[in-house]
Amino acid sequence: MERLEDRGWTCAPLGEWHCFNPAFGKSKNTSSITVNVFEVDGKFLGTEVLWSVGTYAGQPCPQDEILTPADIGIPYYACHHYSH
Repeated sequence: MERLEDRGWTCAPLGEWHCFNPAFGKSKNTSSITVNVFEVDGKFLGTEVLWSVGTYAGQPCPQDEILTPADIGIPYYACHHYSH
C-alpha cells in the first residue's frame, strides 16, 4: 500500500483501506473504477470494481453480492474480487 501512495495513489480507510489510481481524479470517464483493497494491516485483499449508477446494468458479481449506493454512500455499485 505504501508503494502505491509513493506513486501518487490515494488510499483511504473505508472499512478496509481502498486505494484509488491517481488517474481517477483526472479522468472524465468515471463510468467504472477499479480500486485496490487492503486489510488494516496492509495485506492485499484484491480489487473492487465500482460501476456508476448510470452505467450499472445488472452485471453479476462472481464472489459476493453487489453493494448498492445506499450500502457504500457514493453513486456507484461495488463488486469485490478478493483473492481469499
